[in-house]
Amino acid sequence: MDFRHGNASDMPFADGAFDFLICCAAFKNFADPAGALREMRRVLRDGGSGLIVDLRRDVSKGAVEQDVARMGMGAVAGAFTTFALRWFLPRRAYTKAGFEALVSKAGFGSYEVRQTPMALEVELRK
Repeated sequence: MDFRHGNASDMPFADGAFDFLICCAAFKNFADPAGALREMRRVLRDGGSGLIVDLRRDVSKGAVEQDVARMGMGAVAGAFTTFALRWFLPRRAYTKAGFEALVSKAGFGSYEVRQTPMALEVELRK
């Protein structure tokens, strides 16, 4: 395995370098999300696919409480995590419609945006 530090909208990889890519809990933090999607498309080989999983902007209070309870944290960690997942992190996250609008312009052959109670799961195909 090789780890590299870089910019999601300017990846240090050749065109078509990957069969599959995954991005978990990070997309909402990208400064140039449209550029990141273009780069994801560029570095995937023809027929390659990608998966983006990230918190949804419209996450409900109940979904957060259920997820935090599942984690089995102590009171302080649970309160902090609940606060972060409910108020801080969703500010930069996307709704399903917002992500569909963004990815529809990135040039993928096809894509699907699915919702779970906590997250969006975006399957990309080149």
